Amino acid sequence: MGSSPRCRAHRRAALVAYLQMAPAAEVIDACRRCEDGSAEEDGGAESSSPSPFGDAAQDALHRCVTHPIATSHPPDGEYIARLLKLAALEAERSGRELSDRVGDLVARTFTRCDGADEAGWCHKTYVYGHPTSDAERRPVRDDDVNDKDDDDDDDDIRNAPSVSFRMHRNMFEGGTGCHEWLAGIYLAELALTHPTLFENRRVVELGSGVGIAATVMARGGRPRDGRDGSRAGRPSRLVLTDADAGALANLERNLAANDVRVERYNPNPNPNPN
Repeated sequence: MGSSPRCRAHRRAALVAYLQMAPAAEVIDACRRCEDGSAEEDGGAESSSPSPFGDAAQDALHRCVTHPIATSHPPDGEYIARLLKLAALEAERSGRELSDRVGDLVARTFTRCDGADEAGWCHKTYVYGHPTSDAERRPVRDDDVNDKDDDDDDDDIRNAPSVSFRMHRNMFEGGTGCHEWLAGIYLAELALTHPTLFENRRVVELGSGVGIAATVMARGGRPRDGRDGSRAGRPSRLVLTDADAGALANLERNLAANDVRVERYNPNPNPNPN
């Protein structure tokens, strides 16, 4: 039998937090909550005291670090090392040993040669339109426990809309346009929640950054009624700008990674030779 729905919801929350490089303690806490779901599955009750960082928590952490999105668009190497170090400390505090799989991750992370990653560059992934904490509060049906195989339960994350982008850790190195900005995240949220504001309009984004808002706008919002697969909220034309050539190159790379087709903008496609 697979894990309980509550445990799967905690694992999804941990994965979403990990992909967007949330504080390491937040990811560890989400993984630890899987112990509560595991106890519930065994017929026990949730405890008010902190759960041990045992097998269920360590399994959730291993799933985070080895998830296909996390391996193709990995977070910062220092962040991963900090997270695994905290996991080892939490397991030790609760009198548990690290599992072989997590121990192998720790060994590979801390024996990796310096400079294995692009200096200063990393990836973040934001998953949207997918329940995390809300999923924990939905009514649980008896048939939920067997509704899918345990090895496949992370497919929900992979199939949910997400934006993965390459960014520089330091906003003062690599160009400010190669760093994420809250304004871009807020604009993406606006496009998701109010898609009709952008539908069939010509949109010019001044300073497009790493392309979070651009990717969301290019994809559109909710699906339209019908079978053609179209979505509401897509602009008729989306023009993206930045003053820095390096930032534009990184933007183009990120858009391509998110399957957004781009072309260089030519304000005079048919100049009059006369």
